Amino acid sequence: MRRGTHAKGRINNQFLITRFSISELKTHIWALLGLVGKMYSKIQSCRRGSGRNHSRHRGHKD
Repeated sequence: MRRGTHAKGRINNQFLITRFSISELKTHIWALLGLVGKMYSKIQSCRRGSGRNHSRHRGHKD
């Protein structure tokens, strides 16, 4: 009987640890998505800037 109680307690503890880890994982995922969004935005702005300058100089006369 004692063994069954111990196993049940272990299952409950594992559930709490898993639940906490999933919550923590969600926080990390949102943080990573935010960083990826910032990097994507910077890359796009750099491409747009060079694209504009390149097309301007193509047919531009001084």
